[in-house]
This record gives sequence, structure tokens and C-alpha cells, in this order.
Amino acid sequence: NQPLQLDIGLVKDVLAVSGTLKTAKRIEEALVKMQQSKEIVFDIQDGIFGFTTDGIGFASFSLSDLEVSKAGNSKLWKIFSSVFEDEKILKSGHDLKALCKLFISKDVGITGISFDTKIAAYLLKADRKDYEFGELYANETGETLEDGFDNKLFGVWKLKNILWDKLKSDNLIKIFEDIEVPLISILAEMELAGVRIDLGSLKKLSKSVNEETAKLEKNIYKLAGIEFNINSPAQMKDILFERL
Repeated sequence: NQPLQLDIGLVKDVLAVSGTLKTAKRIEEALVKMQQSKEIVFDIQDGIFGFTTDGIGFASFSLSDLEVSKAGNSKLWKIFSSVFEDEKILKSGHDLKALCKLFISKDVGITGISFDTKIAAYLLKADRKDYEFGELYANETGETLEDGFDNKLFGVWKLKNILWDKLKSDNLIKIFEDIEVPLISILAEMELAGVRIDLGSLKKLSKSVNEETAKLEKNIYKLAGIEFNINSPAQMKDILFERL
């Protein structure tokens, strides 16, 4: 899809404005800024959408304003949708699967996913206890992430470059780009759609497993010479090390 071009004159540098954009005009300027960018880092917090196109400037606005726009079939929603459906605009963030699920629920598809700092961190160190962004940022940069929506986005912008170099050093780029990143949107759709289960087959399988388990238990009792609670570590210990 070709980006929707609007005749609104020169777009002001809305990314230099702090705080949440309130007016339709300012939101429109921010949307067009995204539409004209090659790359964005974005996130959603408490219904507020925020983004940066360079790791320096920042803009945010309430998604509820776009919901009103969508209901009225206004150009704001069209621009917003066109940005995320344009694969030429690269999108990065932290834990994009969760964001994809939110977008899909609003009938907006996301293409052009480029980098997910959570996925990259997992590939580099799968035994981390926590992939919360603030802790991850501190571990990787040695710096404390300051509070604020803007600082998180700037942090993602900085961290993705650091993690990219580490993925490259560990020869993980191909796995990251060809497997992990494409799976983000696929898994999001799968989790929303769920899995159809054949209850009849499941009941048959459950009956078969229970019958086999009962046979094994009888055999165990026969070998042990006594019935006991197989699920009890203490009783199992007594049977194995005292009686047998």
C-alpha cells in the first residue's frame, strides 16, 4: 500500500514537542512525520501511543483519539493504519508480540517489524530471569533508565544498536532475522485465535493414559510388595532405599 499523502503544507517538527499531543492538527503532523520516516521505535503505555524516529525527538498521543477518528472514517486513522501496513517503514520496540496483539485486535496489521530488544536479549542470553526493559537496559549499558515514556523509547533506540552488534558477533543475525522476527506477528495471531481442540479425541486419549497408568501402578506395587503413594517422595524413598 502506498502511504496516504496529505496536503497540509510543511510538517512541523512535532518530535521536539514534549507531552501528549492533544489537537487533531498536532496528531496529524505526528502521523505524517511517522509516514515519512524510514524507521520508528514505538510503544504503547496506558492507551498512549509514543514514537521516535531518531532516538532524540519524541511524540505521543492518545489512541482513544484515533478510535474516534476510526469511527468517523477520518484521515487520522487512515494515516495511522498506513504507517503500520507499510513494510518499508521499519518498526522496532520491546516485546512487540504484545503490541502486535493489541494492533490486531484493532484490525491493524503490522508489517516491517525490524527489531525487538526482548527477542534479541533472549537469543543472546536465554537464561535471564527477567526481560523487563529497565533491568535489561541497565545490564547492557551500565546506566539507569530514567522514568518517562520518552526515555524508554530513546533507550530502545540505543539498546537495539548495542544488541545488534552482539547478535552479529555471535553469528545470530540469520536466526534473528529469518526465524525470530517473522514469528512475532505469527505468534501474536495464533495466541489471539487460539487452538481448536477435538474434545472427543482428547477424552479417548485421557482414558487410554489413565488405563495405562493404572497398569503401571499395579506392576510397581507388585514389585514393591506393598501399595504406597507413588507421588510421595518420602514414600518412594522408603521403597527404593529401605525395602528394595
